[in-house]
Amino acid sequence: MTLANTPAAPNLSRIKARIESAHPAKAFADKWELSLVITQTVSLDGPDFVSRYLGSVVDGFTFNPTAQLDTGTVIDAEASYIGGPHSGLFHLSSITISSFAT
Repeated sequence: MTLANTPAAPNLSRIKARIESAHPAKAFADKWELSLVITQTVSLDGPDFVSRYLGSVVDGFTFNPTAQLDTGTVIDAEASYIGGPHSGLFHLSSITISSFAT
């Protein structure tokens, strides 16, 4: 396996982010696709793959969200980066509406 094909090591961060867009995935009934701007992050486990994306729009997904995922909503979530050195996305879990907007 070459460096270009090496997947990200297991990782987990706690983030605060603003939703830019959210919609159900066409191929999976329980999956939502998201675009979001990460405004804060704290690494919880493994390498920190999130902090380099602070302030940037990134793509992500979640399954069966319990929070209302509306454009402009600020959320807190656990995020794992899935991908390689050149592209990837974030798997979000434990999503809650943030108590404090950014």
